[in-house]
Amino acid sequence: MSKYYIIADSGEKDFVTHEDNAIAYVENFPADIWVTENTEWAQRVGATETTKEAAQTRLNDYIDYLRSVYVKSTPEDIYPEYIELP
Repeated sequence: MSKYYIIADSGEKDFVTHEDNAIAYVENFPADIWVTENTEWAQRVGATETTKEAAQTRLNDYIDYLRSVYVKSTPEDIYPEYIELP
């Protein structure tokens, strides 16, 4: 079962490796949310486990923030859409 983590991508080459994804896919979402079954990866990078509900709230808050600073240049522009975590 997937777990939810919060950690900023360090930008290091080995932050998420091919081997990490071979164990269990490590999926990234905005607001530093990561979803995976790979607990070894989470431990190695120092990610903080959170609940799905808390992760979803953090993601929605981030999208609300983007909407607050986004300026529509034309009527066809759309605001960032909400993302449903798996």
